[in-house]
Amino acid sequence: MVSPSLKWGYAPESKGRVTVDASGLDAGKYKAFFLAKDGYKWLANPIEITIAGTSKASFLTDTYTTHNARKGDKFEAKLGGLLSPESVESKFAKASGPGWVKVSDTGVVSGTPDSDKAAEVTIEASGSDGSKAKLQITIPVRKAGSPLVEELSVLSYNLWHGGTQVNDYHRKQIRYFASTNPDIITLQEVSGGHAVRLAEALGWNVYQSDAAGIITRYPIAEVYDDFSRSSSVRVLLDGEKSQVIVRTAHLGFDPYGPYDFCFDHMTVDQVLKREAQSGRTPRFWTLCPRSRARSPTPTRCPSS
Repeated sequence: MVSPSLKWGYAPESKGRVTVDASGLDAGKYKAFFLAKDGYKWLANPIEITIAGTSKASFLTDTYTTHNARKGDKFEAKLGGLLSPESVESKFAKASGPGWVKVSDTGVVSGTPDSDKAAEVTIEASGSDGSKAKLQITIPVRKAGSPLVEELSVLSYNLWHGGTQVNDYHRKQIRYFASTNPDIITLQEVSGGHAVRLAEALGWNVYQSDAAGIITRYPIAEVYDDFSRSSSVRVLLDGEKSQVIVRTAHLGFDPYGPYDFCFDHMTVDQVLKREAQSGRTPRFWTLCPRSRARSPTPTRCPSS
């Protein structure tokens, strides 16, 4: 699926200029594409454009929990993307927190924990207009020598056209992820760079194909081939000692079972028979054994 353009204009000739009205767009970074014949074939590589905002300091969320730290090990988290896109001239500073925590003026939090107690840190952003905003962060700290990740939280999220059909979608998505606090998020309907956008805001790692993407707090060690509208990566939770293979897919949607039930009042048998027409079930039976083959300790696929 390809996300619809936010703004567009037609190039009248093969050479010359075209002006695109950017009114109504929020401040932040955008990509501009030169496309052919009302389609999505690139005539040139996209360029990145920044719409300037104000100098007022503002965060996308009030609170945020980082990935795990461990006593005695170096820690780093990039939180500059949590600044509201319109707050383009703000700088960061540490307002309060343990002595081992350092905060750069670009929002990089770093240090080596000298305790296994969770670090509560207040970060302050200062705008060039004199305004200030605060972000309260929690850094979970594990005991020295213990596994870095003991419990793994994974969220699957269909963005629905990247979120562009929802007012203030970027802020709402980031606030939701901050409140649910997952370690890995598998995404669908990401065309247009939306997985990358979210990863940059959260300071996470990312891989995105055309239809699906994966963002993760922890490093991506390997990317596997894309097939059947899916993406797959190997994530290091604690170096090579603890890792997980994650795959996400955006399967077929026409016909769509929930619509068949709700709008056409079909029976269970009728809906199940139509599943194969959508491509969902054939793709699943392709994905499952191929994903299993990647695992060093494979388990069986569900039986049909």
